Amino acid sequence: MAEIGMLDIYIDGACQPNPGGHTSYGVVVKHMEDTIYKESGYLGESPSFSNNVAEYHALIQALSYLKKTTEIYVALIHSDSKLLVEQMEGRRIVRGGKYLPYYNRAKSLVKELLDQRITVFFRWIPKEKNLEANRLAILELSKASTAGRYS
Repeated sequence: MAEIGMLDIYIDGACQPNPGGHTSYGVVVKHMEDTIYKESGYLGESPSFSNNVAEYHALIQALSYLKKTTEIYVALIHSDSKLLVEQMEGRRIVRGGKYLPYYNRAKSLVKELLDQRITVFFRWIPKEKNLEANRLAILELSKASTAGRYS
């Protein structure tokens, strides 16, 4: 496969109710405005789940996708979570929380990607610019509800 160069990756998570609810995520990978990969999933329900957990799970899935590629060298992660973006950039202190293990895993994956010569950048975007990833996450909650996993 030819070298792609740079990817734009949009991530989002959802938790209803937040915290302690049903949780899902969505990931959209684009190259030159073309969607080349989508992933979404329903994580279940747990008192330890929150919107932040869902956002970080989406990030972990996106970073795991990047680890499987050999054609890229730069990835720009777009998220509507200021907390996630600022923490991943080192501009906000991580004090703990239910998402801490997910944050630690994401930081570890970013380091592994750097070892593969893949640089990851983060950019905060407003919700209106993250509709595709958001729709994937919400669709997973809807499918889980329809399947009777929750009402």
